[in-house]
Amino acid sequence: RSVRIRKFSASDLFSVMSVSEAEIETFYQASLNQFQTPEEVDIALVAFVKPGSADSVELFSNLVYEQSDTLEPAAKKLNLPIQSIQGLRRQGLPAERVGKLAPELQRVVTNPKFLQAVFSADTLVNKRNTEAVEIAPGVLASARVSAHRPAAPVALATVKAQVEQQLRSNKAFEKATQAAEEALNEAKKISPAELASFAGLSASQVVSRAGAQKAPLETQKASSGTQKASSAKQKLAKEIPSKEIPAEVLSALFTAELNAVPKLLTVPASARTQAAWLIVIESSQVPAIDSAEVKDLAGREFSRLVQASLQDGLDRWVAMRREAVGVKLYPEKVAKSETR
Repeated sequence: RSVRIRKFSASDLFSVMSVSEAEIETFYQASLNQFQTPEEVDIALVAFVKPGSADSVELFSNLVYEQSDTLEPAAKKLNLPIQSIQGLRRQGLPAERVGKLAPELQRVVTNPKFLQAVFSADTLVNKRNTEAVEIAPGVLASARVSAHRPAAPVALATVKAQVEQQLRSNKAFEKATQAAEEALNEAKKISPAELASFAGLSASQVVSRAGAQKAPLETQKASSGTQKASSAKQKLAKEIPSKEIPAEVLSALFTAELNAVPKLLTVPASARTQAAWLIVIESSQVPAIDSAEVKDLAGREFSRLVQASLQDGLDRWVAMRREAVGVKLYPEKVAKSETR
């Protein structure tokens, strides 16, 4: 689509936005769920290092269920260590902490069924072992909570600067969006011919759904000289990645219905766009299915999908072989070796 764009930056307005103490207090009270310490538990767990036999799987399941106030009988009977994990959350552990665990623990603390069992009422309130959770075929784990720290509000004094920054950002977004809407109303009052010189609008540019843009090419009447000039222009007008137009703006641009052109619209400012946008759509053209542009885009997308599929298959195969032979990873040692 051929467009002209004007950007209303919210970041330019941030420094002049002010907020009162009353606004800070009101926003904090209305958004307490944003300013809380996360719910966490400390757990003791017993887990198979490698797949167990049908008998050991059944024995483990029975022991953690029948003696639900302790993991020791199951650990002793199957010669498994009782291990401790601190600060486990409903979503798991932070990635940097997961990477420091042994592989057999990594797959346990990232397992959704295991996390659900740990944070069940039976485990948190009744202080019982979790059921024996199947982490992988023949690989079981069970845990019990040794300490539970519910989510709790953080004092306003601790997060006041964060609240103030968020309020100032919100005001800047509103101000930028208001400026874009006012410009839209002004632009609607003038003729299509006058839009080219409307204050702040960019030069006309062609934008594709892929986010690439190029300067528009003038259509020239048929003649040998003008055809050569047009061809030369096309070679020079290579598409380049559009770093200035966020995905949300491109989405609005291409989902807008074109009952007539020019089409005027705005995109409000947000934390993702960091600006409001006034867009004038001058024309729209769908590339032919057999055009070089479409073929190139399809070829690149196909190559990306093939590469992703091959990488996924390789990752799965490596993981299966690693588990089969009992390979252990020590990320902390790898990290040290890489820094040498």
